[in-house]
Amino acid sequence: MANWEGRYRSNYFKVKDVKKFEEWVDALTGGEGKAKLSFDADCSNRVCIFGYGSIPDPPEDEKGDRPDFFDELALHLETCEIAVIQEVGWEGLRYLTGYSTAIDWLGRVATVSIDDIFKDLSEAGFNNVSNCTVFQQKAEETTKGGGDSQ
Repeated sequence: MANWEGRYRSNYFKVKDVKKFEEWVDALTGGEGKAKLSFDADCSNRVCIFGYGSIPDPPEDEKGDRPDFFDELALHLETCEIAVIQEVGWEGLRYLTGYSTAIDWLGRVATVSIDDIFKDLSEAGFNNVSNCTVFQQKAEETTKGGGDSQ
């Protein structure tokens, strides 16, 4: 069995406090440096976050709960800023994954997946999408009214 491997990267976005953001990013990986930052040469508080693997989870809080990465990220964004993080991955090239998630300074989130195409094709009437059993089943359930349409 192959292991899933991935990469993630964001656009450049402005943060309220670079030092606090750097500390937060460092805490995401327990100081192991798996999440990296790049700084815009023309704007000292405009940053990009990237790394190997998947988007890191924030550490647990005092109650043992794990905050959501995007909720935490929103707290660092300057007013009117939007961060877009893209994550791609694969498992032995048998399974490809890809997501783009946008979060704004108010905490509003929108996510799209490369797998969305299968649902879109089904809704558009393409009934013969091969090698997509799971997505075909979900599309059929949705068409029959038996599944959620997420």
